[in-house]
Formats: sequence, C-alpha cells, structure tokens
Amino acid sequence: VHESADRETGGGICRGEPGLTAEIFTLYVAPDWQNQGLGWRLLLAMFGRLVAQGHHAAVIWVLRENPARFFYQRLGGKEVRRKLLPFNGMQIPASGYGWSDLPGFLAARTGAGEQSEPPP
Repeated sequence: VHESADRETGGGICRGEPGLTAEIFTLYVAPDWQNQGLGWRLLLAMFGRLVAQGHHAAVIWVLRENPARFFYQRLGGKEVRRKLLPFNGMQIPASGYGWSDLPGFLAARTGAGEQSEPPP
C-alpha cells in the first residue's frame, strides 16, 4: 500500500481525483485460488487497514487486459486514471479504480453480512 506524500494538503495520488490519498499497487490471486472469495476478503482487509490509518479513499491498479478489472467494477470501483506500467522492458497499460468513501463502502458491506462473500 502506498501513501501519498501530499496527504496533509488534501492532495491526491491521481490527477483529477484529489481525495484519493492511498494506493494499492496491485492485487493478484493465483488462478487455482480464484472464485473462492479470497480477493474479496483481501480487498476488505486492505480497505480496513487504510481506514484505520486515516485514509478515506483509495485507488487500486489493474492491467487493462486483465479480466479481473470487472471484479473491481462490480465492487463499485470507478476508473479514475490510466497509465503505463513498466514490466520486463515493456510498458503495459493499466487502469486505476478508485473508491472515494472507504468507510461507507466497508460499513455497507460488513453491515449487510457480506464480509465473506462478494456481491454477485
């Protein structure tokens, strides 16, 4: 998890999205472990940790060719930025999905008994 250097001034890590002060660089679940709720639980745990550290909004990066981007969209993440990530001597297109109200997101999910299950 990356914390923005300009957190004190209310700035953000994504241009045009000043409230996004925390960044999850990437989240991967090995294919053999997918579709078992692990990614959902990891995301909830990371968001919980960010909120405990005083963050109220965050962005997570996913490769644009990765079908997992639909996972973030299903969970209410909005594409807020695109960039190229260096990988193995190449530049890979990535999208940043943002959540502007992490406490509200967590309250809605854990309060609805969805802590261990992602929404359909």
